[in-house]
Amino acid sequence: MRARWAAVLCMLLFCIGYLVAFIPGVPLLKYYPADHVWSVGGDPGGPSTSWFGRLLFATVIGAAGWHIGRVLDKRRSTRDSCLAAVEYVAWASVVVTLMVSAVRELVKWL
Repeated sequence: MRARWAAVLCMLLFCIGYLVAFIPGVPLLKYYPADHVWSVGGDPGGPSTSWFGRLLFATVIGAAGWHIGRVLDKRRSTRDSCLAAVEYVAWASVVVTLMVSAVRELVKWL
């Protein structure tokens, strides 16, 4: 079974979007459980959960990659060797994203 551009680009851009969401200053959707308030980029105060915003941000970026990949799948103007290289980069981005997320969580809780 060969890889398709849509799946590979979706995976790659989702991981990139998730990593970009960790950059301070990126306006994300945040939930403040003590106040039962959702906010975008603002800071009403108190502890917040930004995981929902990170996931939404990455999902939107990944969906854009899927749409770009669908166009590439239909045109089939690219070589399979190029797709294979992008697929390796996409899987490497999954590993990097998992490691960055794990380190960020471990540092936060230790």
